[in-house]
Amino acid sequence: MADGGYRLGGGAPEPDRARIEAIAATWGDQDDGAFGAAPHGALSSTLDRTLSETRNGDLTEASALIAHLRNALDGLAPASLEPRRGLAGLFDSRKRRLKALRARYLAASRTLNETGIELTDRADRVERRSRVLEDVWADIRNVVTDLDAHVVAGADRCPPVPAADEGEAIPDSAAPLRQRLSQLSSARQAGIRTLPLIRMAQNAEVSALACLQRLPQAIGDWRDDWKDALGLMGKRPRKVRPDPVRLARTRDALLAALDQADAAIAAARTRRAEIEARMDAVRKAV
Repeated sequence: MADGGYRLGGGAPEPDRARIEAIAATWGDQDDGAFGAAPHGALSSTLDRTLSETRNGDLTEASALIAHLRNALDGLAPASLEPRRGLAGLFDSRKRRLKALRARYLAASRTLNETGIELTDRADRVERRSRVLEDVWADIRNVVTDLDAHVVAGADRCPPVPAADEGEAIPDSAAPLRQRLSQLSSARQAGIRTLPLIRMAQNAEVSALACLQRLPQAIGDWRDDWKDALGLMGKRPRKVRPDPVRLARTRDALLAALDQADAAIAAARTRRAEIEARMDAVRKAV
């Protein structure tokens, strides 16, 4: 190990010689089997934190909010402005239907405004989690570097493996330290394997985050267009004859934005589940 053979790639920099010497200087009478306990423990806790952040349920909650938005829009059919024909139409009128659609619009508008605020909060959480994962990535890289230094310091301290003739058993006083260095090297490799998984977890949510961040604007566009088309922009309702085609076009644009966001969230959740499984497998190796 002293020749650096334990360094199985990963792109980590060479350990700092001053740090290696500092570790060697504080060796004392410590138990070789517990050597490197601090960085090993730090890596374990940081990997646990990585899994916790990756498993966050904000996207699941966002998907539920989108379903709530869709339900609110279901009762807003522009075709409902058209009175019934035949005898049933004798007791029907455009004025009555416009009044009913206005009432449904105002109720739906309140729901969409409130839900839009919640979606903004979920998008902010997803964005914050990406920044947290960035910090976790840096923490893991630092711990990997410290594990490197510990492994080199331990390898420098290890004497050569005793040579023995066939059938002869020679006690190896450094066996506990060799075993411990093997454990630290495995932990280091687990840390290195986690680094790209963190990047993958961040990238998995980029499209979903962008869609979520566009939804408040889409909701606002729908709200303002319908408010104007239904004659509700002033202090009092105006006498208007809304264009069902215009209303349907704006509503369908919002529904399309919801569909796009929902699809992006579903894809992100699927991808993130795959990454979580890989992170969990790596964590179990530490």
